[in-house]
Amino acid sequence: MEVTMPAAQPTPTCTATSRPHLALALALGAALGLSGCGGSPATAPTATAPATASTTTTPSASTSASTAAATSSAGAQSPAPTGGGTPSPSVVATGAKTAQTPASSGRATVPVYLVAADRPGTPPRLRLFRQYLPATIASGSTGAAATAEAAVATAMTGRPGWTNVWGERHVTDVRVTPTRISITLDDGPVRQVSAEESRLGVASLVWTATAAAKSNVPVTITGGSGGRVLGTLKSGGTWRRASGVAATTELATFWIDQPGAGATVGAGPLTATGQACVFEGAFAWTLTKAGATVRSGHAQATSGCPERGTWSVPLGRLAAGTYQLRVYAGSMEGSAGLQGEARTTFTVR
Repeated sequence: MEVTMPAAQPTPTCTATSRPHLALALALGAALGLSGCGGSPATAPTATAPATASTTTTPSASTSASTAAATSSAGAQSPAPTGGGTPSPSVVATGAKTAQTPASSGRATVPVYLVAADRPGTPPRLRLFRQYLPATIASGSTGAAATAEAAVATAMTGRPGWTNVWGERHVTDVRVTPTRISITLDDGPVRQVSAEESRLGVASLVWTATAAAKSNVPVTITGGSGGRVLGTLKSGGTWRRASGVAATTELATFWIDQPGAGATVGAGPLTATGQACVFEGAFAWTLTKAGATVRSGHAQATSGCPERGTWSVPLGRLAAGTYQLRVYAGSMEGSAGLQGEARTTFTVR
């Protein structure tokens, strides 16, 4: 994510790196950190049109070793808290929707980018997971600014399963122009969080506001005690979405769009969909019920990292009950580590 203090600077351009040079590309992305460049589409982020990925279903009567050994981490639609727990029941995720702007005050479903771990470790790696959540539009408010303010307010609200970097802070105003989005926060106490939590906390507001407003423009954030927005980041700074290789330092490896967290679905046939940025687009998946593996297999996204591809996994017809879907990719070095993972829990009626 590009940051300018306090005035916006010209945005550098990024060029996607070919898969054979993935290791170099990811190293470059990690080095870029907050200096990634903008240039992603001026709408809620999407990848290329989904195509059905090839899968191999392997039923099993017991939980696979890899699933049993996996530590708790976030999923695109159903993140597990850093210390374990259950997803927030307030999540509404029904696939790749666009932000809704009502003609009058009321509720809307908005895109929100939340901070959570997508890879276990000490400390775990934090990234952004996109959710579609219900939000309240202020009475009498309409248009992109009202939708963006409701989405930012939702992103700043602490909820089980996500890393709360904002504490009790809240947004007081959002202004949207053709060239800039301005977010004003209250002057409440600024949390003393790590540099990584600060970076991704601000990135969550940038991605949320630009997606809700459907405009990929620079975002200026002001407010906070002591002239600081979050951690040591100064009030009045201007940031942009990261793009290209640098986006891997902000967005989670996997998102699960369907089935949504806490969703109740019919018996099937059910197809899971989402996005991924993994080496050569290859990943594995496991579907469990009451801790036992029901189905598992491998699948292929439409592109490999650093490009973000879409994926589709047919789960077939399922008996009634509560299930958890886990998608994950092993380390490129052949170790027991992960490139990343995501989980979602849903119920079949």
